[in-house]
Amino acid sequence: MNFKSKILRFLLQTFSLSAVLFVFQACYGTPQDFEQDLQIEGTVVDRSNGLPIFGIKVQLGGTLQYTYTDSLGRFYMYQYNNHSDIVLQFSDVDSLENGHFLPLDTSIQYSSPYMNIPVALDPK
Repeated sequence: MNFKSKILRFLLQTFSLSAVLFVFQACYGTPQDFEQDLQIEGTVVDRSNGLPIFGIKVQLGGTLQYTYTDSLGRFYMYQYNNHSDIVLQFSDVDSLENGHFLPLDTSIQYSSPYMNIPVALDPK
């Protein structure tokens, strides 16, 4: 097989694969996300002294999405913006690091694509 035929064969294989992928995407589509995602952030503090709490698990209710607070008690997450109430669950999962805090479930009303939520947890 000469060099020209190898190049031609490579180009045809590449084009064929691209065409198959294009048809697959056109027929079955891809998930569309036309809404702006909701950015949720906030700070978790100790209600008794106002100090930030490190290592608190913040979970979106009804989902597997969660994050932990950083050393300044801050958390950040994104959620698909469905303009409904947002349920956040706060729990102290490592109580050795920062003391013992009671869990808190809270429902927050959607107000804008960017939400800054202050949270105060009660010590046990």
